Amino acid sequence: MTIGDEAPVTPPPAGEAAGFVAFLKDELAPAPGRLGNVLRIAALTILVVVASETLRIPLPAYSAYIVFFASKEETASTILTGIILTIAATFAVLAALLVYVVSAGEPGLRLPLMALTAFTGVYLSRLSPLGPAAFAAGFVMTISLTLIDVIPPTAPLPPSEILTQTVLWLWVVVMLPIGSVVLVNLLTGRDPDELFRQVLAARLETAGRLLLGKESGGPSDRKRLAAFLRSGMAAPLRHLKFAGLAHRRPPHRVAADRALVARTYDLMTLAVEWQGLGPGRPGLAAAAERCGETLLSAARALSDGAAVRLSPPSPSASLPPDACGGEDPAAVYLLGRIDAVVARTSALVAERRTADTQGREKEEEEEDAAEPAARRLLVADAFTNPEYLRFALKTTLAVMIAYVAYNLLDWPDIRTAMITCFFVTFGNVGETVHRMTLRLAGALIGGGLGLAAVVFLMPVLTSITGLCLMIGGVALVAGWVATSSDRLAYAGMQMALAFFLCVLVGYGPHVDLALARDRVVGILLGNVIVSLVFSTVWPVSAIAQAKTALAEAIGRLGGILRRSAIPDAAVLALDDALARTRRLLSFDPFEPRPLKASGIDAADADLAQALLRPAVVLGPADDPPETMAYREALGAWLAQIAQRLASPAGDAVTPPPVLPADVGAAEGIAPGRAAWYRTLDERAGRLDAAVRARLAERGDARS
Repeated sequence: MTIGDEAPVTPPPAGEAAGFVAFLKDELAPAPGRLGNVLRIAALTILVVVASETLRIPLPAYSAYIVFFASKEETASTILTGIILTIAATFAVLAALLVYVVSAGEPGLRLPLMALTAFTGVYLSRLSPLGPAAFAAGFVMTISLTLIDVIPPTAPLPPSEILTQTVLWLWVVVMLPIGSVVLVNLLTGRDPDELFRQVLAARLETAGRLLLGKESGGPSDRKRLAAFLRSGMAAPLRHLKFAGLAHRRPPHRVAADRALVARTYDLMTLAVEWQGLGPGRPGLAAAAERCGETLLSAARALSDGAAVRLSPPSPSASLPPDACGGEDPAAVYLLGRIDAVVARTSALVAERRTADTQGREKEEEEEDAAEPAARRLLVADAFTNPEYLRFALKTTLAVMIAYVAYNLLDWPDIRTAMITCFFVTFGNVGETVHRMTLRLAGALIGGGLGLAAVVFLMPVLTSITGLCLMIGGVALVAGWVATSSDRLAYAGMQMALAFFLCVLVGYGPHVDLALARDRVVGILLGNVIVSLVFSTVWPVSAIAQAKTALAEAIGRLGGILRRSAIPDAAVLALDDALARTRRLLSFDPFEPRPLKASGIDAADADLAQALLRPAVVLGPADDPPETMAYREALGAWLAQIAQRLASPAGDAVTPPPVLPADVGAAEGIAPGRAAWYRTLDERAGRLDAAVRARLAERGDARS
């Protein structure tokens, strides 16, 4: 027999307007800690503006914007960002002064050095874990090298002295907001360990409500769990990483927390399969409810420190099918797996709460093989992947085109075009266009608010108090948008920047519609330049990158099936590859049509994840040789599929291996386990059909 189909992971299509409204509603919905973050950003923005106006620090608009740029979700990442920006700004300012010593009076030398600086910063940002520091240093230094163009020829001081003062003030412009953000977050910021516990608690609670059934596990919970599975476990792992930076944590504690993340992923996977079985299992309902209640107890323990209600394994989950009123053996087997994972999860939560280090699983001592590589100075393919070099060259070309354009036009107030070229570029066209769209939307909204403020509010502002109220109000709105997910956050940051560029000009109230207009025009020009460069020079498709990520996920799935034990690191790495696939696929609407000739869609990622779920249900394999040979052959077939996806010119795709017809009979495998093997075999067939259909669409299928 085969298990019933699970509910579709992706929601049904809706109209564009309705879909956009639903998107905004989802992104702008309140979340725990969001209001506190937004209030902190608004208060810091006001503080920085007041300090800049009082001390007459130049470029107050950029100082106010850096508050948004440096503020992160929790304390550890905020402090790390502050350290990176401090080092980058200090190095960039000193390096710019040194470059000016030899190039201030020689544009023929300064322009190549400017291009080299931009290229080096962008190139290193792709090669190293220290990339953010390299990018920030390259950006600040490149902008510093353009300051000589804005020195008025009739200035009262020598140009060299004005230039030196301007570059040194640039360091203050950066450090004032960074220092304020770091200090305030040290006092009032959120603990990354708290966020780690909250995101795990949300996942455990949702899985628990689905296991409770009846009125608890409704469509909203199913939709929420599907969203958690689509986004993957990157968020809790990221919070766990920063929690390690904020607190001293012994290795066994880190291993236990990673095990808790893996068990949470297992539970979400198993809960989806339980829902896919459908209703009508009264003999197992009590056992499922008991598992759900235990998970809710574990979620409360993670979120607010309550005691975990531990209970012995469910008797009904371990009884043979006949003892459960003739229940489906597949359902009995699945519930037994759920019960075992629930018991392990609640034990890990209780162990975490009491800091008891005894009884840890030996299997958690196996670390992810990729972790040591993450600590390298350069990425593994730094000198073999040409995309890093091409990306840096394209970005540098766009930056220099913008610089030459506003100088040839003798229109220095549109120099925001050059800044735009730094910040909207990504490794593929779809993501770049997506970021450009957000920047454009944010700039139009923020610029419109800024123009309205200049026309209607600036003439009547008479004190710093009025300016602070105006700045704080817009910062609250922009901060709320900026604290949404990556799908929308950048629009909030650009809304803030465009508004600040319009109203924070000089010291005190300033009415200049032309300057506000010019800065928005610069952003539009930068978007046009980046669009032309990245769509014509070595264009890279987001869908092509998604195909590579999907191939990685399928290859990892093959490795999991071929093992007699499933390490947590392998499952989490597979989950990460699937999440990257879906993220890249989300940029499909922003891809030019020629780049969509050979693509995939979210259904292909759903098929790969659907194939993973029976493997999780089956768990570590200790089956007879014939069944283990089937798993080995299935893993080899998946490796072949992965290679074919990654390299369209590869070998022909062979059919998947055939499951032994008498599995569960002659080999002595339990009926429930045999049913899940048949489900695994059926879903492998679905994946095979989908892959062959994709290859046929491209006209290169072989059999």
